[in-house]
Amino acid sequence: MRPLLKLTLSCLVTLLCALPQLAQAATTSTGPTIRWGRSIAFENPARSGAFDAVSCAINNLTVKDFGKQLCVAADETGHIWWSSKPWKARPFWKRVTVDPIKGASLTGVSCPTITFCAIVDNQGYVIVSRNPTGGARFWSRPIKIDATAASGGGPAGLAGIACVGLTECVAIDNAGQVISSTNPFGGAAAWTTSALPNAPVLTSIACPRNNLCVIGGSTRYYATNPTGGVSAWQAVGASGGLLASVSCPSARGCVGVGYGSATTGLASATATPAGPASAWVNTTLQTSVPVGNAQLLDSVSCPTIGFCVAVDGADNVINSTSPLTGVWNVAKPARRRSTSIWSAISCEAKNCVLVDSRGFITPATVKGLRLTLAGTRGGAGTVTKTGTTTKTGTTKTGTTGTAGTTGTAGTT
Repeated sequence: MRPLLKLTLSCLVTLLCALPQLAQAATTSTGPTIRWGRSIAFENPARSGAFDAVSCAINNLTVKDFGKQLCVAADETGHIWWSSKPWKARPFWKRVTVDPIKGASLTGVSCPTITFCAIVDNQGYVIVSRNPTGGARFWSRPIKIDATAASGGGPAGLAGIACVGLTECVAIDNAGQVISSTNPFGGAAAWTTSALPNAPVLTSIACPRNNLCVIGGSTRYYATNPTGGVSAWQAVGASGGLLASVSCPSARGCVGVGYGSATTGLASATATPAGPASAWVNTTLQTSVPVGNAQLLDSVSCPTIGFCVAVDGADNVINSTSPLTGVWNVAKPARRRSTSIWSAISCEAKNCVLVDSRGFITPATVKGLRLTLAGTRGGAGTVTKTGTTTKTGTTKTGTTGTAGTTGTAGTT
């Protein structure tokens, strides 16, 4: 967990009420459907075994491996669980230690393809692999790419990462900085740090292609040259609250979720991610004061701009087939009687995987999305736990994040 921006629920409601009113979302949506399976406990939260991030990819670029899948879930003790059959039971998930750094908690994961993943942690390290399913020896040693200290001492920590193939990775930290590389296997020297003005709160990042990345948080940013330094990043106005997670399935659509004006559920969407603030449309998804962490939206994943799935801190999901028009379905529990305080989700064309702070993985089957060979999408960002809560459930921390969907090129 990365406590940078703590908001008590009373303070959160005060903040939201001070912001402009948003349009109320419609509550009907047709098209692809999602069916949730049985939740399985993989980690023990009593031993810091909570999941913080998840990323899923599906291969549709080659005939040989067409339709093969990979999901990677990252926890707070330096371990990942991966599966090529995420809808299957526990034996089909494998545990690997990838980060032995003392005190390391994995905060973001990006798998743009089934043969490449990058992971970041709260100590400023990145770990990469060209063979994520091959075991610990196929993961690099942790590479220190961010030595920035937090204002209260200790490392600021990385909050999320988004990669496009093997050619570009862009990470964000909890000090308002962007750390990027065009050679993620090149060691620490291959990464460049750019500090954004006024140290904004950065929670999430998504990169649908090499020449476009979008950052969510208290302010939205985009860059058409994401590795071009601080001048490449353009601020596009406040988020209308805090965007805890952003997902950009293509250059023609981005969707973010978080907490917004006079409501605890905010969706913000645009068909022109590299456009002005006016191109983003904010929509109220939930209007009541939250109970625990229900309705505090933590994560969103969009395999296409025509199908998005968002999740709140208590494992309730809300999906849309028309997020650009603010049409979302009514929230339903993916894991009933959940006592989770944060959750993260990643979807591709066939499946979704939800992970939470109680160490559960909950898979889902997606019906009605079609794969095409050799799609146009090059990659995507991470999907992480983007707002943490204390064990008492009274504060919300919007410090981590990330973003986007992962490697679902060519879904329609």
